[in-house]
Amino acid sequence: HWGKNSDWAFPDLVTDMFGNKALEWRQYRTAFLSTQMASVFSNDFLQTTGLDALEQQLPNGLTDSLL
Repeated sequence: HWGKNSDWAFPDLVTDMFGNKALEWRQYRTAFLSTQMASVFSNDFLQTTGLDALEQQLPNGLTDSLL
């Protein structure tokens, strides 16, 4: 798999590869996990790529269609 060969620590690599989908993923993660649970469900990969970051601002109605 090509992803195994990527330097995931390269600055903004995830944003360059996935665009706004990376932000959207962090927003959903923030909406569904408390700070404590986000810490529990974290790993080196999420930390390296910045996908572990919790977003401060969430769009109104982000999860409405999922509930």
